[in-house]
Amino acid sequence: MTLLAVLLLSISYGAVDSSDTTEKINLKTAIPLDINADKKMDTILCEITGEFWNSPFTVKYTITSNGTEILSETSSDDAIDGEFGNANAMDWCKDYMSCKKKWYVKKLPKDLSIVIKQGDEKRENLFDTLSDMAIPSLAQKFYADSLGYSKDKASLAAKKLITFLKKNDFVLITIPANPVYRPFPRLYDPFSKKFIQLFGY
Repeated sequence: MTLLAVLLLSISYGAVDSSDTTEKINLKTAIPLDINADKKMDTILCEITGEFWNSPFTVKYTITSNGTEILSETSSDDAIDGEFGNANAMDWCKDYMSCKKKWYVKKLPKDLSIVIKQGDEKRENLFDTLSDMAIPSLAQKFYADSLGYSKDKASLAAKKLITFLKKNDFVLITIPANPVYRPFPRLYDPFSKKFIQLFGY
């Protein structure tokens, strides 16, 4: 997947230098995506802050659509900071500093979303009406359990959403909690203006 991202800091990977232990970290990546499938660009903003490169970071994610904030989440990597450089957990880098820089600068921005285009082979599984883990079943369950819709109303709402999605490209949000495990994606429902969690995908 190709993302157009604006990275407001230039980072080189490799050995520790003086700036890694003396300069505060403030990375911002703005990713334009059509979150609600209205053919207009929305924005995922990822803000990463920390005392130094060798200290735990705080990450804030903000999604804005048509000038309205539709998601805001903040997480800390206190619990996973020591795992950077652990060969058993991360096989795509060599040591603490190179792992951390590669994750936050290169890999994390690319792992925030999946664009499902018309004709994408993933659609067959996502729209499988026989699977409890596909969008039709999960959407209906979301409307009934989270929004309190009646069974009939939830069924109609799910069908309306599926009909809409089948006619459009759409985006799955995959904000990662850590660099080891990919999270279950979330789908933004433009009708309820809520995110639906997709388990098992």
